[in-house]
Amino acid sequence: MIYLRSYILKFPLRCHFEKEDDYFVIHSEMLDIIGTGKTEDEAELSFAEEFDYLYHRLNELPEEQLSSHFNMVKSFINQMIDKIEQI
Repeated sequence: MIYLRSYILKFPLRCHFEKEDDYFVIHSEMLDIIGTGKTEDEAELSFAEEFDYLYHRLNELPEEQLSSHFNMVKSFINQMIDKIEQI
């Protein structure tokens, strides 16, 4: 799937980037999302898809339907995004 959104962040999102066996792995502990791929580009695309999904899913649900952990993640992710550009 090709994404038509680019997220411009107010500050860098720290992630672990490593190679495990034949796969590249990007992991954000803060957001608890992981992207994987056989190449660095595939891992980045996978991570971008997970980020996009998490952002939209958390923002379509009211706070009452989210655990305290996901309310914290929702608040953090909304505060870190400066703007979203359609590409």
